[in-house]
Amino acid sequence: NPLMGSDGLSGLTNLLVNGDFESWSSGTNVAPDGWILAGVGATVNKQTGTPAPKLGTACVALTRSGATVYLYNANYNVSPILEKGIAYWQGRTITFGCWIYATVANRARLLISDGGSNTYSSYHTGNSTWQFITLTAPINVSASVLSFNMLIDTGDTTAYFDGAILAEGEKIY
Repeated sequence: NPLMGSDGLSGLTNLLVNGDFESWSSGTNVAPDGWILAGVGATVNKQTGTPAPKLGTACVALTRSGATVYLYNANYNVSPILEKGIAYWQGRTITFGCWIYATVANRARLLISDGGSNTYSSYHTGNSTWQFITLTAPINVSASVLSFNMLIDTGDTTAYFDGAILAEGEKIY
């Protein structure tokens, strides 16, 4: 388990915007602010009920219906990720983590993509609990983009995501 404050994020520098999924200015059934929904049949909703959000008052309910669905951070090309420019991140290591709640095993996980390679996390075990899933990836020396994804890719289900965090280095704690 990551060494975090009681809110799950205290003391950490999160490079993602709206990783707590509290901002939904376009409505509660479209992607939260700073995130993009992709995938045929994909749906996303602001979740405030059961399961209760892990952090704050809202989390993401992501549903797959027929094809892989992605909710990815749209801020890979703006601050704070690229304040230093893509060249800064090339060849560096980053760690992406998120709380995931799933009732079906081997469907929900995380993905880091740099335009040349993809790195996937382990799957949630499907045991109807919040699990903090992380992955660490070296960024390709010729990376042209950075994308941080929550996804459901092996069967239809709904999974919940909360407290997404990104940090430079091999640990987020």
